[in-house]
Order: sequence, then structure tokens, then C-alpha cells
Amino acid sequence: MNFSSEQPRIIVVGSSSIDLVLETEKLPLPNETVLAVNSDSYFGGKGANQAVGTARLGASVYFIGCVGMDPLGQQIMRNLVSENVNVGFVHETDKESTGTAYVTTSDGNAAIVVVPAANKHLNNDHIDEADKYFHTADLILVQLEVSMTVVEYTVRKAKKYGKKVGLYASPAMRVSEDILEQVDLLWPKAANYILFLGKRREKRFLKIFQ
Repeated sequence: MNFSSEQPRIIVVGSSSIDLVLETEKLPLPNETVLAVNSDSYFGGKGANQAVGTARLGASVYFIGCVGMDPLGQQIMRNLVSENVNVGFVHETDKESTGTAYVTTSDGNAAIVVVPAANKHLNNDHIDEADKYFHTADLILVQLEVSMTVVEYTVRKAKKYGKKVGLYASPAMRVSEDILEQVDLLWPKAANYILFLGKRREKRFLKIFQ
């Protein structure tokens, strides 16, 4: 993939959250209570993680997302700024709190529950506010922790300007064939790519992305 400069320009459209991670000796069964041996919180959200990761690799990164008007949202904003991610298009909503995730982990296995909250309020108007930056971007990255409407709108806008698009297909859900055909880089999780593609489309898209 060719970039327009030594410092690639990347737009990431997606989720951000604060993740509470609980370490246990075993994952709880249904209706079972277990004690945590350790707990900690981390900055998360697949979109914010992509933004931070690409910025650390030296890219110029704009993150488009939505947080709540609360202390957790402010923590996320400060962290992104400290990681050299441009937050000019991170919107604040008073309709819901900042997104969170609850992770229980044991012996390398994890059970994860995501609460999208403010992430659900990211909309197409927010994407349009960054329109002029789509013109100069080298790569647009999206995931599936924001609404499918926003994902599809972002992909179509990127392709209108002839931009490369990367889709991290998680959490697993069906994506329209039209959108998949416009994606240049696709990362489905191995454990659920059939759910993502559907069995009838599996062989076709495996050939496309080989």
C-alpha cells in the first residue's frame, strides 16, 4: 500500500471505552459467583485502540467517535491527546454515559460484555464534519462497535474519494456484500468469520482477500 507522505494520514471511525478487567481463578458458570483475585481499568474500545496503535507507529491520526459528558469521557480524551491522536472530531453527548466494557479473564480465556452507551450516538453528521480530512487521508479504519449505518456511510464516503478502507470485523455481525466489496483490508476474527461472512459467501470472500 502506497502512502502520500512519510507520515501516513489515517482517520479512525469507531468506539472508545473504559474497560474494567477482572482476573479470576476460573470463569464463572451461569448463575455462579466467583471472587476476583485482581482488578484494573484500561482505556479501550476497538476504535480508540486502533487510533492509539497507528499513532504510536508514527501516523498522523484523526479519531472520530463519541463519549459521554462525564469523567470517563474526559479521561479518554486526555489519553488520546497524550498519545498524539487528534480529538477534534470526538463528540460529547449528554444522552448517555461513556462506553464501558467488563472483562473477566482466567488462564488466558476471557468473557467480555461491552456497553456501547455514548458510542451509539455517533452519527453520519459527525462523519461529514470531517469531510475535508477524508480528501487528504491515506487510509480509513472502521470497526463494528458503532452503528452499521455509520460504518456503511464511512466506507462509502471513503471510496467516493478513492481512499483505502480497513475493516476490523468485530464484534461479529453480518455486513452487506456491497460494503465488503469496497473494503481493501479485512480482519475478521478466526473464531467467528463464518458468522460474519455467512457460509454461502465464505469461499468467495476468502478468494478475494487471499
